[in-house]
Amino acid sequence: LQNRNVITWGAVIAGFIQHDQGHDAFCLFDRMRKENIEPNEFIFACMLKGCCSPGLLRFGFSRILHGWVIDRSLELNIVVGTTLVDMYMKCGETIGAHQVFDLVLVKSVDSWNTLMSGYAQLGKYETVMNLCNRMIGQGVVPDIITFSLLLSVCSHTGLLDEGQTYFKTMMKIYGIIPSMQHHVSVVDLFGRSGQVDIAFTLITNVATSVDNISIWVPLLSACHKWGNVELASLVFKHMMQLNECHTASYVCMSNIYATLYNKSEKL
Repeated sequence: LQNRNVITWGAVIAGFIQHDQGHDAFCLFDRMRKENIEPNEFIFACMLKGCCSPGLLRFGFSRILHGWVIDRSLELNIVVGTTLVDMYMKCGETIGAHQVFDLVLVKSVDSWNTLMSGYAQLGKYETVMNLCNRMIGQGVVPDIITFSLLLSVCSHTGLLDEGQTYFKTMMKIYGIIPSMQHHVSVVDLFGRSGQVDIAFTLITNVATSVDNISIWVPLLSACHKWGNVELASLVFKHMMQLNECHTASYVCMSNIYATLYNKSEKL
């Protein structure tokens, strides 16, 4: 192209970021600036996403980018600000993430979800719950992603009653139709709590699970954990009907039988 503008540069930079070629994207970003093309908020957001690559973080590109963002007063922008929060959380820098989050003038549900997701990945589940309460208290309506996070947290922490409450609230109060991921989290929640029969009933009542093997996986793992070989065999049969080549189900079933054999040997 004879005349490259911020839109054409943004398109090619976004493409490199999408394909995890962050270093090349940064080279293009440098070339663009040398051609006196001023990056816009879209390009900065793309570059900040690229900073999540460990190879780039090692060279401190994230700090450099953040400095450029501050110089252009884009830190207050909801798109750039949310991307900065995501970047810092993925680096495990919760203080930096909070500092940016507090500066964003209008916090959308995406901004809150990004912060909560970061804490969930760090295993700080209580903080996720507190942030959700703060978000709702400030009048921000939770969305489908928010409840995916909450149900996942309840599953990992064994909060059975709270998880069921969130699941019902999502549908009755906010009118959100549960996705497959929501159902998977609820099945996992019951499975981890030892209520594998209830989890099995839940699956059979979900019409969308007929052709989706992912919802059966946590139940088979729960059967292994609680030693329910009979139900595990039934679950395995259902999974084979959906996908005969699902490797993980064979491995899990093999472990279940191995555990059973070891127990019989000790007896």
